[in-house]
Amino acid sequence: MMSYENLFKNGEDVKAVKKVGETLGLSLVEGKPYVDALKFEEK
Repeated sequence: MMSYENLFKNGEDVKAVKKVGETLGLSLVEGKPYVDALKFEEK
């Protein structure tokens, strides 16, 4: 199973947000900014 870091690096943002929610216990609304912040840090 892929980690959420690998998912967003592969452009699978929706799956990454879902995985963040499952892993960290966040809602989709809370997980989206988290994934966006990770993407911003990668640049």
